[in-house]
Parts: sequence; C-alpha cells; structure tokens
Amino acid sequence: NDYLREWIPKRGYHLQTVLSLEAPSDPSLKCQSCRVRSAKWRCRECVGGRLLCGLCCRNEHQFLLFHRVEKWNGRYFHVGALWEVGVKLHLGHQGMQCDVGREPVRDPDGESYKYADDEEIEDDFDVNAAHPETLPRPRPTDNDGHKFITIVDVSGIHHLPVVKCGCHPEVEEQLQYIEMGLFPNTYDIIKTVFTMNVLNDFRLSNLECKTTAYQYYAKLRRLTCPAFPKAVLNRYRELRRLSREYRNLKLWKMHGRGHDEPGSPAAPEIARGKLGLFCPTCPQPGVNLPDEWTDDPLWWLYIRKFCADGNFKADHLNQKNEHDDVHLTNGEAFMTAPKPYEEHLVDAAKHAHKYAHPTCHVHRAHKDGEKVAAGRRVRGIGAQACARHGCFCPSSVVDFELGERQMCMDFSLSEAFKTTHMEGISCTLCVYDIMCQYHVKLTKRFREQHGLTLPATLKLMKAIGLWHVHGHKEECLYRFATTYIPGVGIVDGEILETLWSLLNRTSRSARGATTAHRTEILDDHMGDSNWKKTINMASTVTKKYFRAVKEQQSSQDYYDGLTEAAPTELIPEWTEQIIAAEGRRQNNPDVMDIYQVKVKKAPTRREIELQLSEKELRGGEQTGQATWISQGLKLEEAQFDLRSHVRKLGLTPTTAQKLELVAKRRQNRKLVDGFMRSASEYLGAEMTNGIYDANPAPVIDAEVSENEDPEVHNPRISRADPERQGLPFPSAIALAVLTNLPVDRRSFIQSLRDTELHIRSGHADDALELVRGAVIQLSWQYKNRLRGAIGAQRTRSWDKVNLLNKIWKLQRRVYNHNREVMMSLDDTGTIAVKYPELLISDCTISTAVSEPNAYGQSTDRLPWFWSSARPGTLSVPESEYYNEFYRVNWLRARAQRGRWAEELILTRREMQWTVRFYVHMAEKWKARRDTWLLHRDPDGQIARGHRAYAEQQMAMWNELGRVSEVMFTNANSDHTCSWRLVV
Repeated sequence: NDYLREWIPKRGYHLQTVLSLEAPSDPSLKCQSCRVRSAKWRCRECVGGRLLCGLCCRNEHQFLLFHRVEKWNGRYFHVGALWEVGVKLHLGHQGMQCDVGREPVRDPDGESYKYADDEEIEDDFDVNAAHPETLPRPRPTDNDGHKFITIVDVSGIHHLPVVKCGCHPEVEEQLQYIEMGLFPNTYDIIKTVFTMNVLNDFRLSNLECKTTAYQYYAKLRRLTCPAFPKAVLNRYRELRRLSREYRNLKLWKMHGRGHDEPGSPAAPEIARGKLGLFCPTCPQPGVNLPDEWTDDPLWWLYIRKFCADGNFKADHLNQKNEHDDVHLTNGEAFMTAPKPYEEHLVDAAKHAHKYAHPTCHVHRAHKDGEKVAAGRRVRGIGAQACARHGCFCPSSVVDFELGERQMCMDFSLSEAFKTTHMEGISCTLCVYDIMCQYHVKLTKRFREQHGLTLPATLKLMKAIGLWHVHGHKEECLYRFATTYIPGVGIVDGEILETLWSLLNRTSRSARGATTAHRTEILDDHMGDSNWKKTINMASTVTKKYFRAVKEQQSSQDYYDGLTEAAPTELIPEWTEQIIAAEGRRQNNPDVMDIYQVKVKKAPTRREIELQLSEKELRGGEQTGQATWISQGLKLEEAQFDLRSHVRKLGLTPTTAQKLELVAKRRQNRKLVDGFMRSASEYLGAEMTNGIYDANPAPVIDAEVSENEDPEVHNPRISRADPERQGLPFPSAIALAVLTNLPVDRRSFIQSLRDTELHIRSGHADDALELVRGAVIQLSWQYKNRLRGAIGAQRTRSWDKVNLLNKIWKLQRRVYNHNREVMMSLDDTGTIAVKYPELLISDCTISTAVSEPNAYGQSTDRLPWFWSSARPGTLSVPESEYYNEFYRVNWLRARAQRGRWAEELILTRREMQWTVRFYVHMAEKWKARRDTWLLHRDPDGQIARGHRAYAEQQMAMWNELGRVSEVMFTNANSDHTCSWRLVV
C-alpha cells in the first residue's frame, strides 16, 4: 500500500509519458539504424521502439519473425506486418537463405506489396462486412511467387511467405518446419503452422492457470487485432488437435521414449504406467533403497502407504462418435488402460457376493454405487496416491461408470501394486474412506478375480482417513484411524482431497472433450502434479522433519506428564493390554476398542430428576420438588434463548418481527408466573418475593455473539421483560437468610438446595452433550453440504449451519450459568474442578474435522469437555471415573507419542531415499546417453541431439540431488550423505 500511495502523485506524469510514445519525437528523423533513409517503421516488441526504414526493419527481423511492427502514416502508427517489408521464412538452414535459387535483395520502401481482396480472405468474419484495415492480410503469394502460410505464435497470428530449401529436396517439408520449431497443421499441403513456443505456452497456461484452448485462442485473436478479434483466422480446432500431439511428444520425450529404441522411430508397445513419474520419496526397491535394506530391523520403515478416494467432479459427458476416437495413450500414464479395466468389471459383476454390504453407516460411496447419471459417460474417477506425499500412482486412475463401486477401486489398487516398484515390499498400508467394509473379502477377491494382482507375501494394513473416520461409528475411530496404527508415522490419509481440489479446475473443462482427449488432459495434469512434488520434495521432507523434531518432544513431554499423574499401579496393566491389542490388530481390528471409554456416561438431567422423584415417593417427602426445579431449569434455558432472539432483531425490527416477539414474551410470561406460583408452595410467598427483590436478573448481557446486536441503547430491553425476570430457585436464597431460619425450615431448604445441585449437574452435562453434537454436525455441514453447494441447496446448508451455531452458543451459556450456580451451592471448591469453564475456544475443535490437512491435527490436545467421563461425576464413585479418564487419555498420548517418534525416524530415512531417487534418475539418463554415444543416423553423424538431451537431463537430476543433499545436511546434522555425481 505504501508503494501505491507513493505512485499516485506520479500517475499523471506516467500517463503523459505513455501517451507521448504514440508518435515519433520527430517525424522527419532518419532511420536510427542506417541513418540514411527516412524512418517510418517501428517494432512494438523490440526494446526502445526505434524508428527504422523498411530495409533495416527487414534485416533486423529476419530472425525475429513474430514481432509486431507499425508504420507511421503521418497521423498515427498504423498496424503493419513484417511481410510488408519483405521478411520471409526460409526453411532448411536455420532461417538463413538457401544458396540454391538465392534471390536478389530488394528495397522494400520502393516495392509495393499487395493486400488480399475480400473474396480472397478465408475466415469466419461476417461475410457482409468489409475486412478491417487494422488487420493486414496478404494475397496467397508474394511478389516473388512464394506461398504465404499462417503462423500461430504466442504474440498472435502472423502471415509470412515461405521459401523452401532447394539443396535438400529429399527432406520432407513437414520435417523442415519442425527443424525451424514450427509444428505443421497438415502434412500434404501445409497452410498453417504453430510455433513450439505457442504450444508450450498453452500447455503451461493450462497446467498452471487452467486456461482452456478456447480462452487461450481468444487471447491470441485479441493480441492480433484488439478491435476486430473475430476477423482473425479461427484456428481453435487446430490448436486443440496440435496441443494433443505436442503433449504426447513431451510425454514421450521426458520419459526417454526417443532414446530407448535406437534406430527405430516407432517405439514398441509401452508397458502400463511407464510414462508416469511416481513418488521420489516412497521406498522403492531397485530405485531409491540400498541393497541391504531387507536386513534393517526397523521393518515398518518400508511399509508402502496408499491412499484411495473417488472424485465425482471429474465426470464426462456422453460422446457421439466414440468409435472414431483416436487414443494417443493407453494406460501408459495415470489413467488406466480401458480394455483390461472393462474386462475386470465384466468378471467382477459375476461375483457380486464377494462385495460386502455396509457394516457401518451407509456411506455415499456405497449408497451411490449403482446410481446412473443421465447424459454422462462416467460419473467420476477413482485413484490411488502415496499417502505421505500425494503422488498419483501410474495407471491407477479409473472411471466410475456408475458410482464408487468396490470393484472399481479393486482394479485401481491392483494397478498401484504393479506400477510403483513393489518388488520385495512385504507390507502396505491402504487408506480408504470406507475401509471398515471394503476390506471384508478383499484378499479373496484379489486371489480369485480376473485382472487383479496381489503379491503372495504382501500383508495389507487397513485404515480410514482422519477426516472420514469421524463419519463412521465410534468404534471405527480406534480400529482404523492411522493415529492408532503402529509403524505408519503421521499420515492423515486425506491427501487425495487436496489433489482433487486442483484437478477439479481442469476436469470440469474436460468433461465435454472426447474420451481420448480427456484422458490426455487428466494424464498431463496428474503428471504435472507429480512433477512439481518431485522437484519440491526436498523442502517438503525438510518441513516434515522440523515438525517431527518439535512434536516428538512435545508428545513425549505430554505422555510423561500423564504417566506421572496417572495411578502408578495401573500403568503396567495398561501397557500390557495395549501391546497385546496392537499385536492382534492386523487380524482382528476389534481389539482396538480398548481405547474406548468403558464407564457409563454421566447421567442426564431427566435421569437425575427421575431418580430424585422416586426417592421422594419412597421417603414420604413432599413430592414434586425435583420436577419443579427441573421445569425451572428448562424455563431458565428458554429465557436465555429469548434474550438471544431479541438481540438478533437489532434496533430496527419489522412489524412482523415485533408481533412475533410479543407472542414469544406472552408465552414466556405465563411460564414465569407458573414457576413463581410453584415456588410459593415450596418456599413460601414471603421468601419467594424476597428472593425476587434481592436478586434481580441483570438487565444487560455482557457477552453477545457476532451475529447479535449489543444490548446497550436497545429501547426494547427492560427489567420488566419476562426473559429478564429472576427465578426463585433455592440457590437464590441468601446464606444470611438461610442461617436465621428455624432448624426444621432450614433443613428443608437445604434439601431443596441439594436437589437443585444434583439436577443442575445433569443439566450441565446435557448442555455439554448438545455442544459436542452441534460441533460435530457443524464439521460435517461445512465439509459435506456447504462446500460445493449452489443455489437453494447452499441456502439450506447455511440455514443448518446457523441453527447449529445457535445451539452450541446457547448451550454453552446454559452450562456456564449452571456452573456458577453450582459453585454457589457447594462451598468445597470441587465444582470448579469437575466443571471447568467452557470457553468459545474450546468449541473450535470442528476445524480438525472440516479441514483434515490443517496443521496440528496430530498434536492437538482435546479440550476437556470431549471426554464424556470426567473425574468426580456425581452419580458414580469418583475413583472409577478418575482411573478411566486417565486410562483413555494415557492410551491416546502413548499412540500420539509413538506416531511422532516413528515420524522422526521416517523423515530422516526419507531424506536419504529422496537423494537416492535423484541419483537413480541421473544414472538412468546416463545409460541412455551411453546407448546413443556410438549410434549413428543414416547420414553417419552422431545423434548429437539425443546425447545432448540426455546430458541435460543428467545435469538436472544431478543438481536436484546436490541441492537436496545440502538442504538435508543443513537441517539434520546426523544426515548420512547419499548423493554422488553421475557423469
């Protein structure tokens, strides 16, 4: 902002300077290059915009063919073209003229170049409109008879005459264009070519900015002719087709397909997934692991971790000419091969009994499994990725023709096993949203169904992501959450959600493309995602390491503190139990229920009311006391609710809102009057009135929510409002008054106070339960309903969110109020310990559910109220709750400490594996370079281009390895060097 403030006074001067550039400083100036001829031309692309004569303009732009020039006509600079000054495209000699048929040099200022007539112009401009003069268009040939071609470049659409090479007639014309960095649109009669620069720029724009071909070509037309963009030749279809060819060439080139078969331009069939770059940091035998890795006693370091998920934003519309589609890839990258996948689905349909029915909640992935989407060829995609680093697994991305069926994800997982170098890996962690039911009969399906592969010695560990597990039954959390699985480190299992959010920006625009084109687009974007993770992996692992160092110590301290505070005699028993459970978890996840609270939850207000009412009947005491106090607490809660409603109305409510408020207050007044009459029966009319006079309720609430108006200066708020009437509870009787009462009367009032204390404790626990439920539901509303919702659906989602916010805020006030009253009823000081104050910050745990990838999910300590059994709950012996409270939290602290200790060791090893991967890639390109070192093309020349590209790739991977090694060494003083220069 400071820079903008500094610029504002200079804005006028800058504008004047910019406007001065619209005309030459002196129209009579000579050419600023030769200083002989008169200057009329200037280039918009060249720095400085010098005025040149036609001859100098041509000479200086013979190798700058795609600059845009302007010509001074005495009044303003008119749009010009380089062909007007005689610039031509020479093929065969890197842009220089061929010695065969060399033409004499002509003076462009003394030669007249003809423009095309309207009938000679081929475009989609209005046929009834004249061609705009601001868009120079030549005739089909120049004055020397050379044919004009259209050239599409990043600077716009150009037209230049082409001079073919006369000394090498055997070289195909299309190859001469490619040698010049130009990609021909056709191969027999070439009329349009695209520069490699424009194809590469479009690809990068599509990858980074998600720019579609239509948007990109619209930009080129505006660059060419801002006033009449539709008059520019439309080559949008050609751009789409050539961009596919260019994408495929880039894919083949970067994966060495041009080097793998010397002497054979047509490479053999490519194995599935071979054109997909996988994670550089996941353990891969033969790639980034040392030869002796199998002797490592820390076997859990080599667990391969996969994350599976479906994405229904990547749908695809039905295609009219599916049979005529041309596929440039067939499972070689990330989208799986269609034919084997279809064969598997046919075979899997015959074994429907092998797919488990819901054993947990009916999740969307199962409920929509057979759902058909009208007008769509597929409803979405499913994929596997490495769970720690988020790299897509090659050949594992499958289409969902119906829904997210288990048979689809089976094939995806099988392909991940085949294409990610699993040879020798004995254990894998599979994280999936519905793993609690997906894993049932999973091994049997892989053994018996067509097209599925599961290594015989591979052990499958099953898990659910740390966000999705909250939508399951309570027991699924401890059976399948990665936090409670030994050996996996810190894995949230939700990393595919972050990948989908980026891919969705492209998949929406690809939904109308042909099947083959959509496959290539998604392959390119997933490959680019893996590439960016590959080149940035050093910084990613370093950040993980720094976080692991910090959190490992923090979790150890937390664990030590709980161990010291917990009952010493029970620690060995808990340790023995959890070790035995973790040992049996693989075959029976149910044993992890040891983490669950075993003691019954605290009794509710109604349960306590029933208990005390029954006691009244058995003891012959005056009945109805418990019911009266319980009804008073409900009325007190209704007062809180009505006061919040008044604040939300603000200072200017409508007439309808005022009438609604009057009705609510009338109803509340009836309840208050009824409670006052009941109070007179138990406390007496004199004491009841005395309580009201001595303890009026505060008129103004100090705390208001962000969507409520402050109560100050609100004319509709007064002490006479029924929602602000103090209620005559036994707790409101002053101690001085109680002390002066007769003994029998004082004993009776004290029994009422004890009853109120018990019932308020249940009411407080009820409020806590409602806060917990509202916060959990809020998390699900934000994740599953609000995000992605549009129109009326979004409005309904916000209504639900607002309702849930109202619930937890109201119940928080109810709880804190009951806490204050209970503290006044019990002078021992135990209430403050048993019932801590509930802060607003305690209710923000929802972010841990709605944003599973946010920092802190594995380090947060749950707020106290998320433990349903707190020490000292009134209805159960204190020691039982005390021990259970510490047992559950100690087990969780132990799991947290274990995962962070594993994470620290794992990140140190990942540093070595990452460097080893870079070295492996450098060696791979070294082998390709050596293969082409002795190979010669038909002319007997060394294939220098192949060797140079291999050398370039070697240098890149060497540098990635060296930089990573330095970064790791600076971060970790104990890092073992793994890098070596490959030459």
